[in-house]
Amino acid sequence: MHAAFYVGSQVNMYFTLQVRSHINKAAQPGLTSVSVDWEQHGAEVAPPVQAPKQITALFSGSRQVIYGYVPNCTMVILVYCEILIM
Repeated sequence: MHAAFYVGSQVNMYFTLQVRSHINKAAQPGLTSVSVDWEQHGAEVAPPVQAPKQITALFSGSRQVIYGYVPNCTMVILVYCEILIM
């Protein structure tokens, strides 16, 4: 047995725009395996606390906020692998 339903034109247009948005995002170059390297000064410092712990892939035009509690932090380096979509 199969079920079918009718979707109005406004709802249909909304879903069409959403699908196009997701396809455009997936076709963009992005960054994967993203991590933050917190450089600390001092021999006996507490390890950094970061939120979120694991960073998802980043795409062009998207943002990711990363919070860190890092005593004696002197430098922050973003480490990543770049994926190119052809």
